[in-house]
Amino acid sequence: MRHTLLLILLICSLAGAGATEWWPFREVNRERINVSANAGYHFDSDVAVMGFGVTVYGVHITIGGVGTCKLPDGTRPSGKNTASAMVQLGYQLPVTRNFRVIPVVGTAARGKIVYDMEDAHLRADDDPPKTRLKMSYRFDAGIHFVYNYRKLIVNAAITRYTVFGGIGVEF
Repeated sequence: MRHTLLLILLICSLAGAGATEWWPFREVNRERINVSANAGYHFDSDVAVMGFGVTVYGVHITIGGVGTCKLPDGTRPSGKNTASAMVQLGYQLPVTRNFRVIPVVGTAARGKIVYDMEDAHLRADDDPPKTRLKMSYRFDAGIHFVYNYRKLIVNAAITRYTVFGGIGVEF
């Protein structure tokens, strides 16, 4: 897997090199800001993950997740993981002007709907049990690959617990 990532990095670097210089930190990190929307998959829980990413002066943050703790139709929770969350922080390393790599660290969470039986003796007989979201947080680390074409940003990321991609704009 590590060799595959290095090969992808090399190919994308050479494709984006063109007439630009290598490692243009000043041009990319000091003069450009990008915003992206992402969607993907949480490996552990078979749950989708959606989020937003922002890179300002090279500092990157991705925040996202999906899920709910309420059952609108009144059915019992399945007990399966039905929610995810993530927060990732990193610093953008511009290999070329158009291709960047962002090593990230953060947390990835998965969760499920559970019944909250606290104060059950105070509820009326016809009052259904309350539900809540129980999340399990884990340390997560990985890498984002970002390709820029004019104002368009296309990114892909893989971490220990998630894989996702997205599109955005750079200004």
